[in-house]
Amino acid sequence: MLFLLHTSNQIQNTKAHNPQAPTSFLIDFAAQQYGMLSTPNMKTIHDRNLSFFSPQPFFIAGFFFPQQLFQLAWLYRLYKLDPKKPGERGELDQMVDFVPYYSLGNLCIA
Repeated sequence: MLFLLHTSNQIQNTKAHNPQAPTSFLIDFAAQQYGMLSTPNMKTIHDRNLSFFSPQPFFIAGFFFPQQLFQLAWLYRLYKLDPKKPGERGELDQMVDFVPYYSLGNLCIA
């Protein structure tokens, strides 16, 4: 949890590759896998308690699977940008500004 203590300005000033984003992604992904593979899982709960507002596991999987792909693409781009190249510097600066929010969001979901 120490990586959340960095302020946005510290991250912005260093512009070094920071392990916050991939670490929070892996924690979130591991929590999702645990939730799907443990018993009872969401599908079991849904089948036991049928109601209009019960969570539909296939909808949730279909909704979040593309988001995982977009997150992986964003992480790949975050680590492929070179801060030494002037053309990529602006895009990297903007992406790094979102890393604390991205990390916090993933940890809250997990």
